[in-house]
Amino acid sequence: GHSGTAAAAKVVARYPGEEPLFSNAARPVIVDADYIVFSGLRFANGKSIGIGSNERGRTGVRVVDSTFEGQIAWDAIGTHGDNHVLAGNVCRVSGSSVGTQGHCYYISFGTGVRLSHNIGHSAPGYGIHVFDQRRQANDFQRVISDLVIEGNMLSGSTLRSGLILAMADESGLGNVIDGVVVRNNVFTGNNHTGMVVSGHVRHVKVLNNTFVGNGRQGLHVASESTVRDITVQNNLFDEGPNAVCQSNCSWYQVAQAY
Repeated sequence: GHSGTAAAAKVVARYPGEEPLFSNAARPVIVDADYIVFSGLRFANGKSIGIGSNERGRTGVRVVDSTFEGQIAWDAIGTHGDNHVLAGNVCRVSGSSVGTQGHCYYISFGTGVRLSHNIGHSAPGYGIHVFDQRRQANDFQRVISDLVIEGNMLSGSTLRSGLILAMADESGLGNVIDGVVVRNNVFTGNNHTGMVVSGHVRHVKVLNNTFVGNGRQGLHVASESTVRDITVQNNLFDEGPNAVCQSNCSWYQVAQAY
């Protein structure tokens, strides 16, 4: 009963000249509705937004021009479901209570999600974490498709990398990431690599990105047979030995792309 519609979303936005502050991190903002917009808000002390759940995805939620700071848990913004938009947000955090499982932006199952012109900085996990897996014994098929990641600045991951595209399929349900465009992003100063592709992933285009000064590699595409049809075109790589990598550096050799 709290949902908007595709033509008339419900909007939670700052009043002109004011900066609403959400600082009680005991619970996240829980979005169990469709077509909701959050705009121009500040989330402190690790307070986060969770869209949908592992059991039920939502549709058409937008989080724009908002900031996230402090020690997060699993993510600053987490999405489940279709046609969500994360745009113009700033995630600059001081750590995570769950270590390397703490990410700025976490994309679970769904189609048509857009991440545009966000900043993801200093998470111990990934700036953008695109991943799902079996969650329970009798689970449903989990698919991430028609995903666009463009114009983002992903930097300073303290223990992992700027972006990961990965899908696990332990139960043989056909879980897959199928159809991703990664374009015009900047990846810099991340612990391991700028971007990692592994698991059950296919039909990915990596176009016109800049990879500079990451700990070990700019782009890592795993050699698994389940990784298929990866196009890498018109990117700028400037990588080499440096002091950025501080954790598990032996996982990746030094390379521009691998």
